[in-house]
Amino acid sequence: MRKGDSNYDIFYRFPNFSGNNYELVWNEYFRKEPFHQWFSAFEPILNGMGCSYYSYSNSYFDTAIHTDICSPIATDPIWGDLGQAQQNILLNAGLQIWNELVKDLKPDIMLVSIKQNLFINYIAQHFGNPIYTVTHNSDGTLRDIPTHIYSQQKILNGKSTKIIFANSANKPFDKITNIDKLKIGRVII
Repeated sequence: MRKGDSNYDIFYRFPNFSGNNYELVWNEYFRKEPFHQWFSAFEPILNGMGCSYYSYSNSYFDTAIHTDICSPIATDPIWGDLGQAQQNILLNAGLQIWNELVKDLKPDIMLVSIKQNLFINYIAQHFGNPIYTVTHNSDGTLRDIPTHIYSQQKILNGKSTKIIFANSANKPFDKITNIDKLKIGRVII
């Protein structure tokens, strides 16, 4: 199997996939930590909520999962390195797949850190109410522009889901210190 084959990505990222063991291979994904730097952006917020990506941790009562809104389908190169035409194709098909996934999962809480226009166009028409404001940088200096974290309830497939939103940076919730992220997690629950 080589790059470009239809099943390359699933076997590349999930080498133990056998066709019917999705839960097992997705749980193993975080144990191997292939993108630990990316997912670590969310982990302190999850920890503040009593959750973790890493199900083997006995410290947390719930395990979180990660989905990508623009394309839940693995891309190589990564999303940011795709051309605009490729992103548009994946966005149209990927958003439909993502919506179906969310309907099936019926999440209690969704943490969303994407560009404002994507959030408004594809998740909700407004940000909701501010639940936390970050006013200082990691060095203790006052921020020029505070970062607001918003919350709203949305009915997804007949279930009320709490949606937490913050603008994206290089990584989700990237411009927020881990101490603030823990506090945000505690405010969410």
